[in-house]
Amino acid sequence: MDSGLASGATNENKDMIIHHRHAGIKMIMMICLCVITVIAFCVFLFKLWQKKRRGEKHAPLLKHFEDDDNDDAELELQKPFSAISVMPDQALTQQATLHARKVYVGGLPPTANKQSVATYFSKVMAKIGGNTVGQGDAVVDVNINHDKKFALVEMRSVEEASNAMALDGIIFEGTPVKVTRPTDYNPSLASTLGPTRPNPSLNLAAVGLIPGSAGGLEEDLDCIVVGGFPYYYTENQIIEFLEAFGPLRSFDLAKDSETGNSKGYAFCVYQDPAVANIVCAALTGIRMGARTLTVRHVNQDANQRKPQEFLILPNSQ
Repeated sequence: MDSGLASGATNENKDMIIHHRHAGIKMIMMICLCVITVIAFCVFLFKLWQKKRRGEKHAPLLKHFEDDDNDDAELELQKPFSAISVMPDQALTQQATLHARKVYVGGLPPTANKQSVATYFSKVMAKIGGNTVGQGDAVVDVNINHDKKFALVEMRSVEEASNAMALDGIIFEGTPVKVTRPTDYNPSLASTLGPTRPNPSLNLAAVGLIPGSAGGLEEDLDCIVVGGFPYYYTENQIIEFLEAFGPLRSFDLAKDSETGNSKGYAFCVYQDPAVANIVCAALTGIRMGARTLTVRHVNQDANQRKPQEFLILPNSQ
């Protein structure tokens, strides 16, 4: 019996020991968890404190950048419109007047080059008193087609380009050259940009020219050349076609001097000068058979014939 009591006491002691161990482990775990929580919270507070300190440290620099951005925005708003748009406007103006500032120079000798043409015509313009912009060269740029022996000379101003028309027939490097308007010249538009005729006060004698002696045409806004007709079209057929726009005052069909066959283009003057521009706009690009019509004012053609040589039609009298 005593042995049974001793065995029960021993088991009870073991249970108590196990219970105390478990309680101790739980307590240690709780303490560790509390310590970890406290450490994490302290780290969080430290990071928050660091962020606040960093913000306070860089606040003056950020404010400086914001002030600079505001100043730039104010300057853009205060900038006058003219200061913003002056360069685009100048570029647009130069492009719009280009057709009226270009000069066609044909019949150039083989030795001609960009520099020699620019230098020669700048000096000639200065000699005749044709410069209107002021000091400096009248010629801005030169593009030469050596195969076809012509150059497109760009002048500084519309008025200087018009003055250059008086140089038709001038001797360049021993060769008389043709000076006229290029094919893209628009007389109606050019008349709104500046003078379209040379200044009558030009001193042409200074370069060996006599006023009115050059073989070129005066600028005639009424006379047009129509090219691209089928070669089998007769003179009467072409006249009938052109008179659909209005009565003609004069007409001339270009023909081969040997065969008498049509060359496919004709010169004409309408009784109503306003019709010329309508015909230019309406017929250019029209297909006639295998050919395409091109129409332009006669003063744009370097090889045109004088209007007074045209056939005067009976219905214009």
